[in-house]
Amino acid sequence: MEENNTVYVKKNGEVTLIYVTPEMLKSMKESCAGVCGRCDNGYASKCLKVADETIRPIEMYDFITDGFQTMDSEGKADEIFIAKCNNYKEDRPRKKATSTEQLQELRRLKESLKIAYFDAMDIDEADQTQFDLRRRSKYRLIMPEELNQVNSENAKGRK
Repeated sequence: MEENNTVYVKKNGEVTLIYVTPEMLKSMKESCAGVCGRCDNGYASKCLKVADETIRPIEMYDFITDGFQTMDSEGKADEIFIAKCNNYKEDRPRKKATSTEQLQELRRLKESLKIAYFDAMDIDEADQTQFDLRRRSKYRLIMPEELNQVNSENAKGRK
């Protein structure tokens, strides 16, 4: 014999206790899947349900108008599945960037990083600073003692 699951159903703000089969519960879960995941307010800072560390009874959330809550084997509130919520805010569809737009964004980010790294006012100043540093490291200054040593070694090699 199949064991029925205890479920609190909330419809238009009214909560009713029902018992459902595992197949019915699976179907109910599929019908409500992902509402919070598609919501722009689905963050702890914007939604009490998401912020709560413990699961409260569904009737405690006034903004949830339609949904249901399962109970665990001890009769405690378990998962909440939401079908309709007054706080729901449609997640704006994100436009996929073209490769040209992605490249432009990467160049802009690279320039911003370069400006910050070289503590410059703009990209031209950052480029000039980078150029100057590269030139200095390639052609480093030689101290007079080193120059004398190099000259004497070169003179010995000529003899």
